Amino acid sequence: MSALVDWELAGRIARVAAGEGEPAMAAENGLRGASSRAERAVLAYTGLRTVEPVPEAEWVSRREWAAANLDSMRELVTVLEERV
Repeated sequence: MSALVDWELAGRIARVAAGEGEPAMAAENGLRGASSRAERAVLAYTGLRTVEPVPEAEWVSRREWAAANLDSMRELVTVLEERV
């Protein structure tokens, strides 16, 4: 069976769409503060509790963000492909 997604093509398109820029590095404290507020909001809304510390937020370029998302989607789609 052929793959549902051409991951090589998806990666090339993502790299072109993301461009060459570096992460827009705002104040590191601003990122940490936003991350901390987001964590508290998610925990309050869901009622979940963390078993391990939540990893610190980090700045990434658009290309790094796209690559990470493609990797995640590939894992999810692979499960679907195996079922189909």
